Amino acid sequence: MLAQSNVEAPRYLRRSALAGYACGILWYALNSYWIYDTMYQYGHVPPPGAVGILILYSLVLGLYFGLFGFLIALSRKAFRTNTAPLLLAPFFWAAIEFAASRITSVPWDQLGYSQVDNFLLTHLAPVTGAGMHGDDGVQPVGFAREQRARLHGLGKVVKRFHLAFEIGFD
Repeated sequence: MLAQSNVEAPRYLRRSALAGYACGILWYALNSYWIYDTMYQYGHVPPPGAVGILILYSLVLGLYFGLFGFLIALSRKAFRTNTAPLLLAPFFWAAIEFAASRITSVPWDQLGYSQVDNFLLTHLAPVTGAGMHGDDGVQPVGFAREQRARLHGLGKVVKRFHLAFEIGFD
């Protein structure tokens, strides 16, 4: 997606979005395999219906990956450098994850949940919630996090934990 020869190719943005979408479909189909079992065993949905539900789920949520691929390609084309898309990628991902949590309201497979074994972040979770951890390291919504911590009287402690995490002590 980021090679210069690809940027100048026709339909570059479309191909990048479709590549992201294909990855998203594959990601959700393989990572949310348990939806089939849940629909079949507990929902008493016949096997073809349970497979259909999993496929539809993957097709819908894969759109977010497609949007991410499109934004990366668009920034690559706009800035004509590989550095800008790589620097913008965490911001794009956090914004898309935030939008996904509001639009489709599906709480599974968000980046914040992958941080369950991180000592510093597990102490921040009661204050910030799991949804706020998808942007750690880039902190595009850091102001909101800081205000939330102040409201709970933990401003200095949270700042120290977050600073230690950003420096790389995770």
